[in-house]
Amino acid sequence: MVLAGGVSARAAVLPEHAPGEVLVKLRPVPAGRVAMPASARVAGLIEGAAHEAELTEDGWQQLRLPRGMSVEEALARLGRMPEVEHAAPKIRYSIP
Repeated sequence: MVLAGGVSARAAVLPEHAPGEVLVKLRPVPAGRVAMPASARVAGLIEGAAHEAELTEDGWQQLRLPRGMSVEEALARLGRMPEVEHAAPKIRYSIP
């Protein structure tokens, strides 16, 4: 799987990021299939996770991880799921 920005999930050294949160974009549901709302689909990816917000019109969702799960572990799990198009840490930016 490739993270947003083109970095391999296995080789990634994560920049400073929000602990306990990841950003996820799902693949489109195949034509002819009934789709659950994206918020429900995302929350169901990892047991105990919660959908926090729909971030963009093109499908990026914010997911709060269950207590005790690291961002790295979540990204590794999400990277093995065929329904996940992209997953990325929620990177912290600061403006001086």
